[in-house]
Amino acid sequence: MGDLLETETMARLYLQQGHPAKALPIFERLLAVDPARASLSEGLARCREMLASGRKDEGVNLDGRLKVLQRMLATLTGEAPPEEVQPPPVSMAPPAEPESKRLEILRAMLARLQSVRKA
Repeated sequence: MGDLLETETMARLYLQQGHPAKALPIFERLLAVDPARASLSEGLARCREMLASGRKDEGVNLDGRLKVLQRMLATLTGEAPPEEVQPPPVSMAPPAEPESKRLEILRAMLARLQSVRKA
């Protein structure tokens, strides 16, 4: 099996992405090395079933598929992963209030502290 990318995970990704023809030879080679692994046998059976029925998985997101594979490749090669558009960070700060409202809140807190202190 010379290719390092020929793993059960890669074969399962091919299946999830609707490419049983790409997954089939990987499952066959892995099964030749480790015939007792039930998960490999199940994967191979699913490949054959999908190929026989001509079925591909429905609802495959091509852009998402490409991003996943690019991140995997970057991880394996040590390169920087592709840049993605990140949503703006969520601020944990309280919403901005008018200064008069903040002063009112601080005065109320001070009054409560003073009343507790006197008691």
